[in-house]
Amino acid sequence: MKLPTALVATAFLISAPALFANEITIYGTGMGPGGVLADGAVDIHYTLSSTDPDFPGPAAFVTNQDALALAWIADSAISKWISPTAFGTDGHPSVEYDYTTTFDLTGLDASTAILQGMISADDGTTIFLNGNPVSPLFGTYTSSAPFQINSGFVSGLNTLTFAVQNYGGGPTGLNVAISGAAAPTPEPSSVALLGAGLAFAFTLFRRRLAK
Repeated sequence: MKLPTALVATAFLISAPALFANEITIYGTGMGPGGVLADGAVDIHYTLSSTDPDFPGPAAFVTNQDALALAWIADSAISKWISPTAFGTDGHPSVEYDYTTTFDLTGLDASTAILQGMISADDGTTIFLNGNPVSPLFGTYTSSAPFQINSGFVSGLNTLTFAVQNYGGGPTGLNVAISGAAAPTPEPSSVALLGAGLAFAFTLFRRRLAK
């Protein structure tokens, strides 16, 4: 039995919003709205918190790699290293350095959100979304590792923290390239329109069956 065209069209309208997504506004380390930040600049999108008495935060600095004799991977056009100081000063051993950023899902469907990117850290990092761990400890400073987060989001403001471990002392830092997307939240008028379309299609369907 062939379904009425109106019913098929309405079914498509219900599934169509999932096909479209909006970009989530979130910044990689060392990045601003205009692109990469200058060496030595404070990264205003990331807040540092640590138990290191010398570098408790909250400022996280874009690290000047030219002043360092490190094996860190190179900066890129989409992310740069950040650390407790502009020159990658040695941190204390066995201290955790937490770099936290926020992003807003207002107007977006949190259940459809996804973040993905590449991460490097000296010495390693665990990712927390809204206070909950979403990854094991991974990443090194000589290479980048991919990551993806597709659950644990909430409506409105979300918090993402990269907890960097510094096992044996020495320089410590974080480099994250990140992007994300989520479907828009349907507007009440759109929901009402879909409801009216369903009712109309159902009426046509019943008339078709009655013939």
